[in-house]
Amino acid sequence: MVKPESLYFYIDGNLVGTLENLQDGNYNTNIEYTEIGRLKYNGYTRGMFNGWVDEVRVWGFPRSQEDIQYTMDIPLTGNENGLVALWNVDDGTATDQTGNGNNGTFQSGASTVEDNFLGSCDLPGDANGDELVNVIDLPLIVDFILERDPQPFFFGCGDVTLDGEINVLDIIAILHFILDVE
Repeated sequence: MVKPESLYFYIDGNLVGTLENLQDGNYNTNIEYTEIGRLKYNGYTRGMFNGWVDEVRVWGFPRSQEDIQYTMDIPLTGNENGLVALWNVDDGTATDQTGNGNNGTFQSGASTVEDNFLGSCDLPGDANGDELVNVIDLPLIVDFILERDPQPFFFGCGDVTLDGEINVLDIIAILHFILDVE
């Protein structure tokens, strides 16, 4: 989200960072390209994102956190009013779905997976999507929490406690379900 005074960055509908706007004028005329998933400073790569990006949306107007959270699990078509760029990578490319021509390329070994992590979860705790909640789901969630090269899983199903986070409380809730403990 861009406002005249700052840039606001959201991940999964939660504000994760703010950057003071030092740009004078229109962003569209002064940016050569944008990198998603790589931290670059003074021309040097300082870090690479290790994880999954299911979709990136850029809007031409500020949206509230409530608006972002309300629509974040709804797949977009690219024709939404005010949507400047949409990369859903579902087709294995970084093609802008809005038709505005903001197409990208995958670099540094980035690739896609076939699973679609957007959407609702029919069975909380079913992290692997096999329509069962069992011990097979636990390592997927544990690896995600510990940030250990996690395998793809259904993120919405990992938040069993529905507190907006995937954490040890979700693992406890799954164990209680599996062991039939109240």
